[in-house]
Amino acid sequence: MLQLTVGSILLAAALSARPVSDLPRGIQIPRFQRVAEGLYRGGQPGKGGFEFLKQQGIKTVINFRAENDEADLIKTLGLNYVWIPMSIQPWSKIPDDAIAKYFETLRNPDNFPIFFHCRRGADRTGAMTAFYRIAVEGWDGKKAYSEARQIGLRWWYRSIKQQVFDFQPSTLNSHATEVP
Repeated sequence: MLQLTVGSILLAAALSARPVSDLPRGIQIPRFQRVAEGLYRGGQPGKGGFEFLKQQGIKTVINFRAENDEADLIKTLGLNYVWIPMSIQPWSKIPDDAIAKYFETLRNPDNFPIFFHCRRGADRTGAMTAFYRIAVEGWDGKKAYSEARQIGLRWWYRSIKQQVFDFQPSTLNSHATEVP
């Protein structure tokens, strides 16, 4: 009986970590996934993606890409736009100021629901999801990194792997991880 319960929990956890596959036909948001209540992640939305997010009630879009080419469209749709530009390499880490701005955005309940993305929805987005899991949900670094890898964080970003393993929410502003 205990094995069935543990197995059920593991199955539920695995299913909850899978990208949402029931996007309407023609809507392209790679690796679209619910992280937590009111918090969604994914890759660069394609045609109709931002319109779909607005229809779903998203209020804020966080862009981790170095390019800032979507701001006008997002603002035209009446959504809040937060640009946290990052360009990462296999030897680089996520900048501390980017992590702080991410949590600052999450701290404001008026920003919810939030969708955050990078190009693929895997590397930068995976790292930021891992930091959220550690800081807000109490996950350890190994579990958070494992989820990020399952969603597509590439193995050669070893500096990010170490950064996730070493991440201490206490190094942020004392209120930075107080997310509604």
